[in-house]
Amino acid sequence: MNKKGDDVFFEQSIFLILNLVFFLILMLFVVRASSGAFVTEQFYAKQVGLMIDASNPGTKISIDITDAAEIAKKNQKPFQNIFAFKDNGVYVSLSNSRIYSFRYFSDVSVETSYRTELDGKNKEKIFLDIYLRDRNE
Repeated sequence: MNKKGDDVFFEQSIFLILNLVFFLILMLFVVRASSGAFVTEQFYAKQVGLMIDASNPGTKISIDITDAAEIAKKNQKPFQNIFAFKDNGVYVSLSNSRIYSFRYFSDVSVETSYRTELDGKNKEKIFLDIYLRDRNE
């Protein structure tokens, strides 16, 4: 038997399988990132967290989340469940499969509400209102 030939075939098979696994993982990442949900989750979590850190208790922050709500709607997630605030973290989820979180340092209590308005073109816009309260109140 040709032992050297068997070794080359085995090595080439392993190489081919590892390459296929690598490219499948790469394609999965590209598909998820291209949907817009991944980048939008990061954007909103970081922006909201940084705004909370830069604000004082008693501040009201209002954010237009219409584009995030549209992505969530495509993924069959209600816009009321996009944002969560707990343990000094902002949690954003635009699909049912993942959540992106960003921690903030301010020691404040966060209360939220959602509201809708019509813009000049009679298109509905969705806003997230964030109220920052002193944690001791």
